[in-house]
Amino acid sequence: MIDLTFVENVVDALLLCAASPAATLGKKYNITNGEPTALWPLIEKLCAALGYPSPQRHLPYRVADGAAAVLEAVSKLLPGQPEPPLTRYSAALLAKSTTLDISAARHELGYQPKTSIEEGFRRFVEWWQAGHRRAIQ
Repeated sequence: MIDLTFVENVVDALLLCAASPAATLGKKYNITNGEPTALWPLIEKLCAALGYPSPQRHLPYRVADGAAAVLEAVSKLLPGQPEPPLTRYSAALLAKSTTLDISAARHELGYQPKTSIEEGFRRFVEWWQAGHRRAIQ
């Protein structure tokens, strides 16, 4: 399970923080959509929507973590230290549940996500299919 956040919801939360006395005191808030989502079914749905094949191979977490550690070590030896294609952090995100409690933001800031994960997904796919993917490649 993962927590995702649609970018417009993040902007709303930042505006609420800017107007909040608590935020000026250095208070920190978790911001997500408040909709824990199963990662791999979402990845499969995204691949299908964008016309890409879904990942078919599965590696045990220990293998992925070990490979990531090697890639991190090698990248430290390269000029400019490029980020490796797989890190231990990204391997953990793909293998373990990562959800956040947003109750403080809801209660103290009045934060309420306006755009659902489903709506954000639909809007992302439309954006991608409209050719914007070339802008980020």
